[in-house]
Amino acid sequence: MDMAARVMARVQNQLLYHCFSGWRDTSAHKIAIKKLLLQVSLRRMLGCFAAWHQYSHKVAGAAKLVRRLLASTQEGAFREWRAVAAEEAHWRRVGFMLTTTLHLENTK
Repeated sequence: MDMAARVMARVQNQLLYHCFSGWRDTSAHKIAIKKLLLQVSLRRMLGCFAAWHQYSHKVAGAAKLVRRLLASTQEGAFREWRAVAAEEAHWRRVGFMLTTTLHLENTK
């Protein structure tokens, strides 16, 4: 090989090495950027999940409170209805006793 061919081969080898180094650095930079973006999006997703988790616990607590309020309201309404029904039954019995007593006295 003559001297010019060796010089050209060396220059070509250096150019190829620099091209490969540039490609490697660019791809490493792209990978680093992708990893950074993935970490940022993961942090955002975790933040959103944490917010949703807190919200769902608040909503579940509110739903539980509403269920308790409704249950106590229904229980109170049922107790009132039972008291009114018991009072009506008492007065029905009293009225029945009065009518039978009066009826018995009238028949004597």
